[in-house]
Amino acid sequence: MKFLTSLLIFFANLSYAAVLVVGDLEGDFEKLESYLKKNTEYFQFEPEEGWSVRDGHKLVFMGDAVDKGPGGIKIVRLLNQLKKAQPDQVSLILGNRDINKMLVYTLLKKTQGMGPSEILRLPYIRYLKETGMHLEESLSLNALTSILEPFDSEELRLKVILKGMNAENAFEFMREELKELLNTPLVDDSMVYREFIRSMEKGGEFLEFLKLGQVMHVIGDSVFVHGGISNENFGKVPGVATRYSDTREWITAMNEWANSEISNWSEDFRRGKALLDYHAPRISGKSSKESVFYHRYSDSSGNPKLPSSGLLKKFENSKIKRAVSAHTPVGEVATIIKSHKFEIIMSDVSSAYSDELPLIKLEPNGTLIESYSPQLGDVVSKSVGQRSLLPDGYLTKDGFRVVGQRGDNYLLLRFRNRNGKFTPEYIERSLDEIYRIGLKSVIERGLKGCLEVFTQEN
Repeated sequence: MKFLTSLLIFFANLSYAAVLVVGDLEGDFEKLESYLKKNTEYFQFEPEEGWSVRDGHKLVFMGDAVDKGPGGIKIVRLLNQLKKAQPDQVSLILGNRDINKMLVYTLLKKTQGMGPSEILRLPYIRYLKETGMHLEESLSLNALTSILEPFDSEELRLKVILKGMNAENAFEFMREELKELLNTPLVDDSMVYREFIRSMEKGGEFLEFLKLGQVMHVIGDSVFVHGGISNENFGKVPGVATRYSDTREWITAMNEWANSEISNWSEDFRRGKALLDYHAPRISGKSSKESVFYHRYSDSSGNPKLPSSGLLKKFENSKIKRAVSAHTPVGEVATIIKSHKFEIIMSDVSSAYSDELPLIKLEPNGTLIESYSPQLGDVVSKSVGQRSLLPDGYLTKDGFRVVGQRGDNYLLLRFRNRNGKFTPEYIERSLDEIYRIGLKSVIERGLKGCLEVFTQEN
């Protein structure tokens, strides 16, 4: 059985030249369009067909298509077109912001024609406070309902719900995009509301995007997930008593379950509750270890962090050598973190100052990341094979992560937690300085937390 698995992985690795990774667009269509135009080695444009992935390559979108820019509708339309035209070459991973839209629609429908329910009491109060109304958060639901009675509306409710889900500007971004798409300067609140509802119902682009998406995906020896895989969520499928031990079998079961939930929800918004419950970080907050949508490969200061040795062993048993994630911002540069036998690709640079997406290219023999930042310039990170002597991705003994090469030297990153805000700190070192300080990495040899002083070999 192990031989057959290894053989299948071998042929899967031969079936593509490169896998291109794009993460966390969050409504920034211009970044996506610029990325495609810049990388015509992997993508091509035809006037009639539009964009496509060139033969031999694959594209994985890592989730979070909308919310923070005025291009979400165009992003979703393009991703849908790519997936339908090239289903074997394009994979769409669903992010927390994507699943959130199911919850937004459900709340709108459940409260249609009603005053604000208790679940929306605090979001309403906080929204109105930001408009200048002096309201206490302890204000009762009855008192709030009386205040809202003259001006409450479905459109206001959509604004309130979006803001409560960390998408405070999403309503106005939709308005801006509709002005462009409809070629009119006049787009009122009701038009924005109707567009959101239309996109989530039968025939709507966003519902189609959800149905085309997956929770996780595997290509060769690499697993792709928006948030992260943890000991707490590995092998678990909601409502299923059996806990899977094989990564691939678990991912197949998770995708089947999620696709069924989305399909049922599309028929009746009162269904699909299990997916909404699983997706939401109700147990342990924004970095919920129980949900693959929210778990983060990072520590309490925001620094990228490898999984536990026990989880690395589970990956090894399933012939998984690489995990690709989004969701966790890693500053200006997409980042590799690695141990002796395993690496994680952190793709979320949505908070970076750069207008360019990094080129994240996975090949059968390694990983290449090319990033550009107006602050840092060009940064290249490589991982060639599992025993590479390149320091990229390793942690130095003084707590910095080597994120790539900049010219003749290397760029290193450490996050500082300042009053709950994670601030990236970059320094530059030569290769000799890095080896003099020394690198450390978790090695999976059955010894949890074992440290290796990384030394250069001839």
